[in-house]
This record gives sequence, structure tokens and C-alpha cells, in this order.
Amino acid sequence: MATTLRTISWMVLILGTVLIFGASVDYFVIGDSGHFIEEKGDVGGDVVWLAMLFAHVSSGLLALLSSLLQFSRKLLSRIPALHRWLGRIYVVSVLGILCPSGFYLALFAKGGFWGRLGFLLLGVLTFHFTLQGFLALRRGSRDMNRHIEFMIRSFAMLTTAITFRIGHLTFYLLGMDDATNYLVSLWLSIGGNALLAEWAIRRMLNRRTSISAITTPRTT
Repeated sequence: MATTLRTISWMVLILGTVLIFGASVDYFVIGDSGHFIEEKGDVGGDVVWLAMLFAHVSSGLLALLSSLLQFSRKLLSRIPALHRWLGRIYVVSVLGILCPSGFYLALFAKGGFWGRLGFLLLGVLTFHFTLQGFLALRRGSRDMNRHIEFMIRSFAMLTTAITFRIGHLTFYLLGMDDATNYLVSLWLSIGGNALLAEWAIRRMLNRRTSISAITTPRTT
């Protein structure tokens, strides 16, 4: 059951990454502004806003692609150098470009106050989790457990780009009006992904505790 669930999760993740990549291509095609930019009105023609959008989309794709292999135990054990370099790419793209540009774009987000608040919260959580995951390996203790836990949380926030689109499409097919759909999909993706991250962390900790209890020799 666990193996099947893991396989389905990876298939959804890879498919979602491909779909996001395909949907993002229009942003980089000269003369093809795409529906998202067109609906922004005057803001969509602002040079600074456009630069932030391109930076956000590019860094998001880079972070997503670099993270796909980071949870592979085989990669970590067989090619640790690749894991470290992909991790550096992820951290730099998230902390240096994705979140800063996201904070700016959030000020112009759809959905009014709650839409802007949702994206600002998402940016703060993504930045915090990624930074804490990075610092866990920079401290003298090199706390690997803390690193893994916070990077799981960071990855969960990053993949709201996928779950948001899944939710938006689902509610659209169910007939929900666009304004409500947008806010419900946004907040459900943030809250749902956060809960899934905590579930994954708890499951990992419980598994390690069980293994430790089995392998630790009795002293009495």
C-alpha cells in the first residue's frame, strides 16, 4: 500500500511539473502574452512587474526540477555530491529569486485582500522553511533530521503550484464561480500541503522510532 501511494504521488508530481512547464512557456514567447498577463490589465504591461513574473516563473521551475530527485535515498547514498549541488541550486533559486519576486507579485494578486494575504503567507512560509533547512546543515551540529523536516515543509509549499491547479480545475468542473474557486483553491493548497508535510514528517519519525526499537539491544 505504501509503495503504491508513493508511486502515485511521484506520478502526480512529475505530471504536474510537466503541465506547469508547458503552461509557463507562453510567458517567454515574444508577442504571446498569455491569458494570465492579459487579465492583469495595466499592471501586465509594467516592466518591473513583468521582470518579476519572469524571474518568479523561471526560478520556480528551476527549484521544482532540482527538487525532484532530492528525496531519493539511492541518490543520496550513491551520489551525495549531486544531492548537495541540486540542494544549492534549490536554496539559491528559492531564497534569492523565487520568494523575493513572489512577495512583489503577491501585492498584485487576484482575490483581493485574501488572495494577496494567501500568496504573502505562502512566500513567508516557503522562505522560512527553506532557510531553516539550509541553516540546519550550516551549524556545527549539522542536524540532518531538522534539515530533512524543514526541506519537506519547503517542498510542500513549493508544490502548491501543482495542487492549486488541480484544485482550481476540479472546482471549475464542479461549477464553482471563478472568484470563489481561486481563493478556495489557493488556501486549500497551502493548508492541505502543510498538513501533508507534517503527516510525512510524523510518519518518517514513527518509522525511525520503530526501527530503533527493533534494532536497539536490550540492556536488561
